[in-house]
Amino acid sequence: MIHNENEGGAVWWDQKWSASDGILKEISLKKLISPGIFRVLLFRDLKVSYRQTLLGPLWFVLKPVLTALTFYFLFALLGRADGLNSFLFFLSGIVMWMFFSETLNRLSDSILTNINLLSKVYFPRITIHTAIVAFGLFTAVIQTLLLLCLLGFLSVFHDFQFSFSVFLFPIPLLMTSLLLIGMGLLFSSLTVHVRDLRYVIGFLLQLLMFLSSVFFPVNSQQGILKIVIALNPMSGSIELFRYALLGTEFSWMAVTASFVYIFFFLIVGFLVFRSVEENIADVV
Repeated sequence: MIHNENEGGAVWWDQKWSASDGILKEISLKKLISPGIFRVLLFRDLKVSYRQTLLGPLWFVLKPVLTALTFYFLFALLGRADGLNSFLFFLSGIVMWMFFSETLNRLSDSILTNINLLSKVYFPRITIHTAIVAFGLFTAVIQTLLLLCLLGFLSVFHDFQFSFSVFLFPIPLLMTSLLLIGMGLLFSSLTVHVRDLRYVIGFLLQLLMFLSSVFFPVNSQQGILKIVIALNPMSGSIELFRYALLGTEFSWMAVTASFVYIFFFLIVGFLVFRSVEENIADVV
């Protein structure tokens, strides 16, 4: 049985911190996230993800690789793919986009799929969102580490060379995680009242993938198309991810736009979610 996480003695995550400037009166991390529930939800996702599948955890690797190969051969037929570099370019973009799209799809539906838990146990509701993002981040980190192993192999037996930028790869992963938490809070709140929104989000994600830097570097485009791709919420993170792993150029416009999206969705998402949080179980 899962107990109310507000019971018991005070521990480090329940300590209260006060801001000297007086803007933030009192913040308690335990009011934002329940460590116990977080662990339960995260381990549940890890356990059931590929249960009863023949290949099991291998799908962590096969999904982005097979997707990247599909797009590689498609673009090769169109004369827009050229050897190993193109495959690595697609693969790095697909890893980031799958992290974003699959996690956001789950987040938009998170309140509805966990309504039984929400109606029986009190805990900070944002815990659900952070657990979903943590699972997506775990998957993306595994895929990134395997991609780094591939690049290490190529550095020995091919002409690929690492640079010090490789140590920056956690930054775009963290940026994507923060963006997902903000968007997840907003869209899951809206989906409680407008159930059709989850289908709209799924459609828009497919459309946005082709208007992102998954397939084309932002700086390789011109005019309005360059602006559209740069303003995609994920283009900046994808470009930074490629810069870290492959040493390619990145667009400052796209990176700046990504940070603006992160701050916007975190603030708006938190405010909207807080306004409906207490009545979620009743509404659903």
